[in-house]
Amino acid sequence: MKDRIRDIITDALERAKVRFDTDGENIWVDDPNGINPTISIGLIDCEPDESAPKKHRYTVSLHVDVCDTFEMAAESPEEAEAIVKARVERCEIDIAKLEVNKVTVEAYEHKDN
Repeated sequence: MKDRIRDIITDALERAKVRFDTDGENIWVDDPNGINPTISIGLIDCEPDESAPKKHRYTVSLHVDVCDTFEMAAESPEEAEAIVKARVERCEIDIAKLEVNKVTVEAYEHKDN
Protein backbone atom coordinates (compact mmCIF):
# COMPACT_ATOMS: atom_id res chain seq x y z
CA MET A 1 0.00 0.00 0.00
CA LYS A 2 2.86 2.37 0.82
CA ASP A 3 4.29 1.93 -2.71
CA ARG A 4 0.87 2.64 -4.24
CA ILE A 5 0.57 5.87 -2.23
CA ARG A 6 4.09 6.87 -3.28
CA ASP A 7 3.18 6.22 -6.96
CA ILE A 8 0.09 8.40 -6.67
CA ILE A 9 2.12 11.22 -5.10
CA THR A 10 4.97 11.08 -7.63
CA ASP A 11 2.54 10.89 -10.58
CA ALA A 12 0.72 13.98 -9.31
CA LEU A 13 4.00 15.83 -8.75
CA GLU A 14 5.19 15.02 -12.28
CA ARG A 15 1.93 16.35 -13.74
CA ALA A 16 2.25 19.50 -11.60
CA LYS A 17 5.81 19.97 -12.96
CA VAL A 18 7.41 20.49 -9.57
CA ARG A 19 10.79 19.23 -8.43
CA PHE A 20 10.93 16.32 -6.00
CA ASP A 21 13.34 13.64 -4.89
CA THR A 22 13.07 10.10 -6.24
CA ASP A 23 10.70 8.82 -3.57
CA GLY A 24 8.45 11.90 -3.62
CA GLU A 25 8.93 12.62 0.07
CA ASN A 26 10.61 16.01 -0.47
CA ILE A 27 9.10 18.58 -2.81
CA TRP A 28 10.61 21.91 -3.89
CA VAL A 29 8.22 24.58 -5.07
CA ASP A 30 9.84 27.22 -7.28
CA ASP A 31 8.61 30.72 -6.55
CA PRO A 32 9.23 33.60 -8.99
CA ASN A 33 10.08 35.84 -5.99
CA GLY A 34 13.09 33.67 -5.15
CA ILE A 35 11.59 31.90 -2.15
CA ASN A 36 11.66 28.14 -2.67
CA PRO A 37 9.75 26.40 0.13
CA THR A 38 10.34 22.70 0.69
CA ILE A 39 7.53 20.34 1.62
CA SER A 40 8.28 16.98 3.22
CA ILE A 41 5.81 14.11 3.16
CA GLY A 42 6.24 11.33 5.69
CA LEU A 43 4.75 7.94 4.95
CA ILE A 44 4.33 5.81 8.04
CA ASP A 45 4.07 2.04 7.91
CA CYS A 46 1.07 1.03 9.97
CA GLU A 47 0.24 -2.51 10.84
CA PRO A 48 -3.42 -3.30 11.42
CA ASP A 49 -4.38 -3.21 15.09
CA GLU A 50 -5.06 -6.85 15.88
CA SER A 51 -6.47 -5.91 19.29
CA ALA A 52 -9.28 -3.90 17.69
CA PRO A 53 -12.61 -5.71 17.71
CA LYS A 54 -13.40 -7.36 14.41
CA LYS A 55 -16.41 -6.00 12.56
CA HIS A 56 -19.18 -8.33 11.47
CA ARG A 57 -21.37 -7.94 8.40
CA TYR A 58 -25.11 -7.59 8.87
CA THR A 59 -28.14 -7.25 6.67
CA VAL A 60 -30.59 -4.84 8.27
CA SER A 61 -34.23 -4.57 7.30
CA LEU A 62 -36.03 -1.41 8.34
CA HIS A 63 -39.83 -1.43 8.40
CA VAL A 64 -41.60 1.85 9.11
CA ASP A 65 -45.35 2.15 9.39
CA VAL A 66 -46.57 5.70 8.85
CA CYS A 67 -50.07 6.99 9.23
CA ASP A 68 -52.20 9.81 7.92
CA THR A 69 -55.70 10.19 6.58
CA PHE A 70 -56.61 11.09 3.01
CA GLU A 71 -60.05 11.72 1.59
CA MET A 72 -60.86 11.29 -2.09
CA ALA A 73 -63.56 10.32 -4.50
CA ALA A 74 -63.25 6.75 -5.74
CA GLU A 75 -65.55 3.94 -6.85
CA SER A 76 -64.24 1.47 -4.24
CA PRO A 77 -61.93 1.19 -1.23
CA GLU A 78 -59.43 -0.67 -3.44
CA GLU A 79 -59.40 2.19 -5.95
CA ALA A 80 -58.93 4.73 -3.12
CA GLU A 81 -55.96 2.72 -1.80
CA ALA A 82 -54.49 2.50 -5.31
CA ILE A 83 -54.78 6.28 -5.72
CA VAL A 84 -52.93 6.92 -2.44
CA LYS A 85 -50.25 4.36 -3.31
CA ALA A 86 -49.73 5.98 -6.72
CA ARG A 87 -49.45 9.42 -5.12
CA VAL A 88 -46.78 8.11 -2.72
CA GLU A 89 -44.84 6.47 -5.58
CA ARG A 90 -44.93 9.75 -7.54
CA CYS A 91 -43.71 11.61 -4.39
CA GLU A 92 -46.87 13.69 -4.28
CA ILE A 93 -47.25 12.55 -0.67
CA ASP A 94 -44.06 13.20 1.31
CA ILE A 95 -43.59 10.16 3.54
CA ALA A 96 -41.08 12.05 5.72
CA LYS A 97 -43.86 14.40 6.80
CA LEU A 98 -46.21 11.63 7.91
CA GLU A 99 -46.57 10.54 11.51
CA VAL A 100 -44.51 7.45 12.39
CA ASN A 101 -46.71 4.77 13.88
CA LYS A 102 -44.20 1.93 14.34
CA VAL A 103 -40.57 1.18 13.52
CA THR A 104 -39.13 -2.33 13.39
CA VAL A 105 -35.49 -3.18 12.73
CA GLU A 106 -34.29 -6.70 12.01
CA ALA A 107 -30.57 -7.49 11.69
CA TYR A 108 -29.09 -10.77 10.48
CA GLU A 109 -25.37 -11.51 10.75
CA HIS A 110 -23.59 -12.91 7.69
CA LYS A 111 -21.86 -16.12 8.64
CA ASP A 112 -18.45 -16.78 7.05
CA ASN A 113 -18.29 -20.25 5.56
